[in-house]
Amino acid sequence: MTTLGPLLMDDLLRAGNAQWRSADILMGHLGTLPISEAHPKHVVTVVRNPIDHLLSYYNHIRRSPDHWGHERVIGSSLSFYEWLQHLAFRFLTSNP
Repeated sequence: MTTLGPLLMDDLLRAGNAQWRSADILMGHLGTLPISEAHPKHVVTVVRNPIDHLLSYYNHIRRSPDHWGHERVIGSSLSFYEWLQHLAFRFLTSNP
């Protein structure tokens, strides 16, 4: 049995990281994971307050220089509200 995790969506989006598609178990913050690509036998979801979730993700991006959106958020000094409205982050912010 192949287990990958803990993972963030950022880990799955990195170029050349396709082994997740064949894993038996994926653990992590994968709210926008395209389930049809993962072919899971079972899916377990833990639901959290959407505002808390979004604020946590925004803060994660701000403090993580290796996150793909870090420079865009920090370089443009995007506020939480501006981040929520930004088209580049829409696939993250529209899910919760």
